[in-house]
Amino acid sequence: MDFARLAHHAEAAGDTDAVVRFALPAAERASSMGAHREAAAQYGRVLRSGTGFPLAQRADLLERRSHECYLTDQSDEAIAALEEALECRRALATGSGKDAR
Repeated sequence: MDFARLAHHAEAAGDTDAVVRFALPAAERASSMGAHREAAAQYGRVLRSGTGFPLAQRADLLERRSHECYLTDQSDEAIAALEEALECRRALATGSGKDAR
């Protein structure tokens, strides 16, 4: 199954649930195959979907995106994602961000 293509079409159709359902496995597969730029793009697609992830899950996704961006020399994007992940983790640690963002 071509998860990346399905995620692309889901995003174009505005179906955020389908974006998450297809882009996450697309990102994981791309990363496992060494296609780190594609993985970073798919994690970005998931994060843009606006599905209101719980902060811990959002932080995890941001950390994954940051790692993939780092591997492909997208330093600014890697730093921005990691800084946002840090904000999520801090909010969780202080108890001010228990729910979705």
